[in-house]
Amino acid sequence: MALLKTVEDKIKQIEGFKVAFTWGGVDVRGNKADIPQYTYSLRAPDSWTVSEWIAKRFNTKYPGYGVKVYTKNNVIASGNMKLSNIR
Repeated sequence: MALLKTVEDKIKQIEGFKVAFTWGGVDVRGNKADIPQYTYSLRAPDSWTVSEWIAKRFNTKYPGYGVKVYTKNNVIASGNMKLSNIR
């Protein structure tokens, strides 16, 4: 198990976009411990939408948490945006 900040950094490294974990709509502090590590080693397809990535990768690994996905301009991405447009 890892610190939340470590997991967020790993997602950015693999997927190519910044994320922030949330709980009840509020950002979770980065020093929260015992978060399962992000186990994917290849990034999701560019053709996926943000919503697809959340459903297929994030929610299966981190049930109960929400996530904000950010574009390369540090703006929260909408669910229908393609990953290719936010990387």
